[in-house]
Amino acid sequence: MAYNLHERYLQGETVQVWNEIVSLKERIFTPPFREDALQVVNTMVDRIVYNMELIYTELLAEGYVFDRQGGYGYQDRLGKSVFFQKSTADKIDLIVDFLIKLEPLGVPPLILTEIYKKFDMIDFRGYFSGLRSFLPLDPLYLYPMEEMIKWGVEYDFVKDTNYILFSPDEGFKADGYGETNYGVTISDKMVADGNLINYGVDITFVEYLRQAFRWGGFPNLKYIAKPKKESSNQTYYWGSRPAEDPSKWDVSKDMIDYQIIDIAVEIASKTLPI
Repeated sequence: MAYNLHERYLQGETVQVWNEIVSLKERIFTPPFREDALQVVNTMVDRIVYNMELIYTELLAEGYVFDRQGGYGYQDRLGKSVFFQKSTADKIDLIVDFLIKLEPLGVPPLILTEIYKKFDMIDFRGYFSGLRSFLPLDPLYLYPMEEMIKWGVEYDFVKDTNYILFSPDEGFKADGYGETNYGVTISDKMVADGNLINYGVDITFVEYLRQAFRWGGFPNLKYIAKPKKESSNQTYYWGSRPAEDPSKWDVSKDMIDYQIIDIAVEIASKTLPI
């Protein structure tokens, strides 16, 4: 394994460096890796904060209407709906409470706890005014930590692992009628990243964020391909997860306005790689 993790991360080896850090497991907290690995985590979190703020601002500028689909959501003390809220106070006590509650069953990944030091919640549900989309775009969403504490730990019998919930699924985000929640695995000892549960594709939490940033805050846009050359330019192809295979079916333009993809790609071009 090559060292100089932070230097290489800054030079653009973001994916390779993060994979090396993940492979270290709990050794990221021991010499000679600790200082270098934690610098990478801090830089990654700074970039995540930047990207989240950028996406929120850009969506507003594009006329995106943040909306509590299905009525469920969060409000401030004045009763106004809140969709994006950075942390305004020291959350160490809340995070400690969170860790204590999980302690008998596991520890959340480091990247998750570091992100929650920066944000109270994120809810990018809504719609593009004047643009049609009947496909679930899976907008970024992070439950408030208070909600995660309330729900505690879930268990996946198939993968034989404990996990915590961090977001409703694509169906709930679309219309309030989802089937489950996305989760992230917890471990006996703190590690850098965790695997997603109830998502349908075997990716980590950081990989999910990368996918979201590459698509302007809407990870499901990855599964909508622009028309093939031999097909009508009025057709997109939608493949359900884990849909990187040839089994895709037609989705007419009536189901999604191409401009949504164009807006998302333009926003994504302004984000920083994590």
